[in-house]
Amino acid sequence: MYLWENWFNERQQGQYHRKLILLSGDKVWTDEQAIRLSQSTEGKSIWVGDTSVFTTRGVPTKQFKKLLGQECLIGLYDAQNGISPSALLALSGTIKENGVLVVCCPRWSQWPSATALMQSNLISHGYSLEHSLFIERWQEMISKAEDVFVYEQDKNLVFSPCNKPVENPKELNFEPPFASGDQQNAFSILSNLKQNENAVITARRGRGKSALLGLIADYYVNEGRTVYVCTSLKSNATSIFKHVANKKQVKWYAPDSPELLDSSDLLLIDEAASLPIKEVLRLTRSCNQYILATTTEGYEGTATGFKYKLLPKLKNKSSQIREITLHQPLRYCSGDSLELHLDCLFLLNSTIHNVEVKPNKECSPHIEIIKNKQDVSAEKLRQWFSILSLAHYQTTPEDIIRTLDSPDNFFIVLYQNNSLIGVAIVIEEGGNRLQSLAQDIASGARRAKGHLLAQKLSLHLSDDTILTRKIWRINRIAVSPQLQNKGFGTAFLRQIEEHAYFKKVDLMGASFAASNNATRFWIQNGYTPFHLGSVADKSTGEVSLAVVKTIRPRVGMDEALLLNLFVYESPRQFRNETISELCEQTILTSSNIERLEEIFLQRILDYINDSRSHNHMGKAISYWLEANTHRIKQVQPPTKNFSQLLTRRWIDVATDQELLKDFKINGRKKLYKSLKESFCYYYWELNIEME
Repeated sequence: MYLWENWFNERQQGQYHRKLILLSGDKVWTDEQAIRLSQSTEGKSIWVGDTSVFTTRGVPTKQFKKLLGQECLIGLYDAQNGISPSALLALSGTIKENGVLVVCCPRWSQWPSATALMQSNLISHGYSLEHSLFIERWQEMISKAEDVFVYEQDKNLVFSPCNKPVENPKELNFEPPFASGDQQNAFSILSNLKQNENAVITARRGRGKSALLGLIADYYVNEGRTVYVCTSLKSNATSIFKHVANKKQVKWYAPDSPELLDSSDLLLIDEAASLPIKEVLRLTRSCNQYILATTTEGYEGTATGFKYKLLPKLKNKSSQIREITLHQPLRYCSGDSLELHLDCLFLLNSTIHNVEVKPNKECSPHIEIIKNKQDVSAEKLRQWFSILSLAHYQTTPEDIIRTLDSPDNFFIVLYQNNSLIGVAIVIEEGGNRLQSLAQDIASGARRAKGHLLAQKLSLHLSDDTILTRKIWRINRIAVSPQLQNKGFGTAFLRQIEEHAYFKKVDLMGASFAASNNATRFWIQNGYTPFHLGSVADKSTGEVSLAVVKTIRPRVGMDEALLLNLFVYESPRQFRNETISELCEQTILTSSNIERLEEIFLQRILDYINDSRSHNHMGKAISYWLEANTHRIKQVQPPTKNFSQLLTRRWIDVATDQELLKDFKINGRKKLYKSLKESFCYYYWELNIEME
């Protein structure tokens, strides 16, 4: 690689698109080459990886958000232990024009089957992964790319990737202090907002939205306004304050700062998608005017949820919102080959699939089952993911790896007249793979990787037989936007159920953000809700809801009992309109009350025997306490805190934080121990008395 330094220096004299270089070989060799590359350009590189060579020079993979606002000419990424798309994309976003992204990977022929990939967290219990289809597809892309250079160990190649100057240099139709025409035009709009107008800025990484916030903060300070800046972390505001001249007059506040709730004047929130939706709504209600900015890739927050969940809620509460999108990159030229390559690899260039389906009684919609993902073309994947992105509000670049490499999932696609209408991802769960762990999982003593619906249902009912049933979980299901609310979704689901019956599937279910529309869809299609979350997801502002449906009667699932249990246990404060209506219409029968008591008793025994966490008790303890109120009063506890602690936790439903403060307990570990000691004391005292 003796020509590397000359080649790199040559690039700094002109204007070139950024380049991708892969160092392929054994770990020691790729580390040595990476060090040599970075030493020749000292001070201009950023390292991301999890081994000592990388962590001593840069940041661990999970800490990739620390890269926000940084710039470099060489980004070095350690792919010897697998790929984290979000970290790789964040690193690529820091690389300036003429720069290089260097990826250190295993030997080329061994990469798809590398041991690290085989042991990835994508594999559910009972499955195995011997070959990464994602890596294989990336290698195929690289083999066809003229602007990607692969330097392999033992190949004795001279380092000589070609340098082709940019054909369309950056446009210069803007004036300082702006860095692009996009930024200048956006500033013109933002600096002329009316009193009843707010604004939302969206952009991909490196488009200058944070700098724009800094410039607009300065402008409004000079206009006599009081400007507040809010980001999830103070370090994330660095890029804003670089462009603020009046730093003393612009203050940063954390999202939970009480100052922001005191009728703040102009509030600027950067990376708004990284904050919970409820928090953003609370902050925007408390200010006179706001400007929000966020990235749209998804690896810095929940941009899809921001677009489809938060924006509609803001529009309902605001008189007018100006929407601004920045397109022109600042660190590099438009049409950058590295950005285009990564966009294609992680399907970031997927756009909403438009389809027009004309009524045709002779050609009804039909499904296709795709289990062999090897045969799916890149174009089909792009189309499918453009639809699937609407079904999940926390879509991230990691999704393409999970979908391609996880051996327990497959696609079901809906067509009519050769037009793509809908797509679903189905995950196979349960069966013989969990048989040896069934009792431990049902009691809470064990948690296996994957099999999310099967394990949740089994633990919920304290029933180990559920885990041996064949279960299909609908991970995502969506139809084209213009065909929604026209019956296509229901028709799609029915066809999936018919195929599941043919394949001897016992149960089907799903878990999703419990919006009113989504809940109504599943319940109207015969699915029984059995678990409602108690903590809102930050990407949707909604709690999760799990539903299930019996496909084959032999499973013996009593859905009436399941619904009775749901009505009794689902948190009232998180019920939407559809759930509330269902609960009001549900009658709790005396026979089911007895069966509920059996489930609660089994949960209590698991809790006492140290297998089940108090977080998985549901209403079992509160039911027992209410049923034994008079008897409990006759028991003399060692301290008065015993009964008070139980009442506050299980009857009043106090939070951990409230209990820690009220009872002066030091730490959650001691709190949980005290809760258990208190309950066990009363339980055994009353049971001994009965004997």
